[in-house]
Amino acid sequence: MLTVERRKEILELLNKKGSVNVIELAEQYDLGKETIRRDLKALAQDWNISLVYGGASIKSALHPTSIKEQTIIQKREENAELKHKIAKAAVELINIGDIIAMNSGSTVEYMLNYIENKVPLSIITTSINIASKASMISGVDIYIPSGKIRNKSGMVISSNAENYLRNFRVQKCFFGVSAVSLGSHITHPAVEEVENNRALLSISEKVYMVADSSKFDKKSLYQLAKLGEMSGIITDKMLDEAYEMYFKNYRIKA
Repeated sequence: MLTVERRKEILELLNKKGSVNVIELAEQYDLGKETIRRDLKALAQDWNISLVYGGASIKSALHPTSIKEQTIIQKREENAELKHKIAKAAVELINIGDIIAMNSGSTVEYMLNYIENKVPLSIITTSINIASKASMISGVDIYIPSGKIRNKSGMVISSNAENYLRNFRVQKCFFGVSAVSLGSHITHPAVEEVENNRALLSISEKVYMVADSSKFDKKSLYQLAKLGEMSGIITDKMLDEAYEMYFKNYRIKA
């Protein structure tokens, strides 16, 4: 079992029981107690969990700030008007002839509605939905890796996909996210998609996070990126002072 999968199970157990015991977990997973302690310490950094003698317990319920994965259809319908406004603003950052990357976010997908006056344009994407829609726009070249397509998001996933993406260098990446917080940074509910998203970040000179305000002060299970990796944040309203100070310190444009 992967470490991230084990930690997800431990988190679910914490949420169900309220506390866990190191010895019991070590026996359950046939691992050393130190490995379990490291798991609990890592979870405590991102979640409202207290480390106690012999285990860990929940400080308060995880539900108010945690999020579960939605289907791409659900994402398109949620805050659609705001997402269109954000998408229009994001397209203004694109220049004719750019090579850009786009992940599988619904707001990122909406950018294609406003991109016709930016052609010729090259798009590297992990999303079959974006690739299909972009293929209908004259003057757009699309590059997409091969692999399995996830039904919920339309993202292509495979180890070959990561290797394929790392062959490119792009000027700008437009990065849709599921959950953002100052404590956990950018997190994601689907472990299968983390590495492909990380690959898109690694090939990009600049990364613009596109997210409506409902995504802030939310957490999901898997660490995807640090906020400091973003070049800019495109959202629908002014953020609170804590976010503004963070972005100012890291010279992130918001």
